[in-house]
Amino acid sequence: MGNKPHIVVIGTGALACLFGARLSQVAAVTLLGTWTEQIDAINGDGLRLREMSGAESEFKLKTARFPDDVQSVQPADYALVLVKSYQTAVAAERIKAIIKPNGVVLSLQNGLGNQEKLLHALPFHMVSSGVTMQGANIVQPGLVVHAGNGYSVIDDKPFLVGLKELMAEAGLLIQDYAEFGFQGIEAVLWHKLIINAAINPLTALLDKPNGYLAQNKVARRLCLQTTHEALAVSQKEITFETNSNSEQAWVRVVEQTKHNRSSMLQDVTNGRRTEIDSICGEIVHRGRKSGMKAPINRLWLKLIQDYEASGQRLEFTADELSQLVNDYGVE
Repeated sequence: MGNKPHIVVIGTGALACLFGARLSQVAAVTLLGTWTEQIDAINGDGLRLREMSGAESEFKLKTARFPDDVQSVQPADYALVLVKSYQTAVAAERIKAIIKPNGVVLSLQNGLGNQEKLLHALPFHMVSSGVTMQGANIVQPGLVVHAGNGYSVIDDKPFLVGLKELMAEAGLLIQDYAEFGFQGIEAVLWHKLIINAAINPLTALLDKPNGYLAQNKVARRLCLQTTHEALAVSQKEITFETNSNSEQAWVRVVEQTKHNRSSMLQDVTNGRRTEIDSICGEIVHRGRKSGMKAPINRLWLKLIQDYEASGQRLEFTADELSQLVNDYGVE
C-alpha cells in the first residue's frame, strides 16, 4: 500500500462501491462486507462503474468478507460507514477489528442515531457523521450505476481534514455545514432525514424513480405534506431556518437524481429490509417524545412495515396514497 492512507469502506452496496471506486484513485481502499456475490464479483473481475454519461470504468478494489477475511485487512486510517442504518451496531464491530488506535470513523448513512451507536461501541476513537446526496444503483453484482452527483456534507472537526481532502481530490463534491447554509452538523442530519422521509417511502410505495415525485402533482403534494410535518417535529429538537428553500429541498434532490431509484425502492424491489424505522420511524418517535403527532410519517411507516411483514409487492398510485392520507385522519 506504500505511503498512501488506508480507507476501509464498511459496506459493499451501491454507495459503498461508488465511494470506494472514487477514493481508490487517491488512497488504498478496502471494501469490507458480507455480500458474497458482490465480493466475489469485484475480487474476480473488478468493479464496473457506469457513469452518468453512460461511459464505464473498471476499478480494481480489494474486497474482504467479514469475519472470514478480516485478518488480511491492513489497519485502517479511516473507516467510512456506508451500510444500512439498522446495521450500524454490527458495523461498529467490524470497525473495531480493522481501525488503527488513532483511526477516524465517518458515517454517511441515512437516518438519525448512527453516530451515537458508533460512539457507544467506539468510545476511544474519533467518530463523526455527515450526509451524502450521491445516488447510485446496483445493476448486478460487480456493476454499479452512478445515478446522481450530489454533495456530501461533513462536519468541520479537525480530525476530518485529511479525509475531506482525499474525498475532494477523488472528485467527490464536499461541503461543510456552513457552506451548506446551516449552523451545525445536527441541522444537516435533520435536513437529510426530512428529504429522505419525503422521497424514500413514496418512491417505494409508488414504484417510481425519484423524478416522478416532482412531475406528478399529487405525489408532489404528498412530499410537501411529509416535509412540513417532519420540519415541525425537527423544530422541537433543533432550530434551523424554515423557509421555502428548506421546505422544498427534496425538489432539488429529485431533479438532480431524477433517474435514480431510491435506496428504499431498491430494497422493496429486491425483498430486503428497508431503513423506514430510522427515517419515518425516528420522526414519529421523536414527535411522540415532544408531544407532537406525525400522522403522515406514521402512515408511511405502517405501510412499509406491513410490506416487510408480508413480503407482498407494493402497488399504490399517488391518488390512492392521497386517499389513504385523508382516511388516516390527516388534516
